[in-house]
Amino acid sequence: MRKKTWLWLEWALAFGLLPAAIAAWLPPAGWIPVLWLAAAGAAWQLRRKTAAGRLQPQIGWPGEKSELRRLGLRALAVTVALILLVRFSMPQRLFDFPRERTVLWLAVVVLYPLASVVPQELICRRWFFERYGALFGEGRILVAASALSFGWLHIVFKNPVAVGLASAGGWLFAETYRQSRSLRLVCLEHALYGDLIFTIGLGTFFYHGAVR
Repeated sequence: MRKKTWLWLEWALAFGLLPAAIAAWLPPAGWIPVLWLAAAGAAWQLRRKTAAGRLQPQIGWPGEKSELRRLGLRALAVTVALILLVRFSMPQRLFDFPRERTVLWLAVVVLYPLASVVPQELICRRWFFERYGALFGEGRILVAASALSFGWLHIVFKNPVAVGLASAGGWLFAETYRQSRSLRLVCLEHALYGDLIFTIGLGTFFYHGAVR
């Protein structure tokens, strides 16, 4: 019981108060270094548990191939839905980034998965599922907790669209991880949707330069 109490407090601090504090006081230039520092801490803790035999290493990922077709069909449906959303709600932004700043867009498409997706998924899926499974179980409640925690991390962008879209995406990523236990697969899915967001005109809600 005492261990669970500390876990509840840790979760509230790490995924509740800390993102709010970062949004309030840390300049955007510090976000990625803090993210990677947190990911390094999560990786170190996971490595220790694996070495001690309390956690199985993620090698092989047998569920990947069976998941790829399903994820591809879902990605197609989400892509069409988001393009229609931008087309009818803010048509001036549709594909404006690749059209107007092609080189920068290409840099974002290549670097975003490496700089941001990998550490986020290590923390919010691999580490989160291992760390907080004792609080939320192994089913849909854990998926919801992971999704909402992931969404709230995006409060740093100081707009509800970022939090809402990230929470919705977080649900998809957490469900994929729950079913496959593949960090590689969920990073691929996250990178796909992230690059889609920046391509079709929604990247402005996730752009640190727009934060005041």
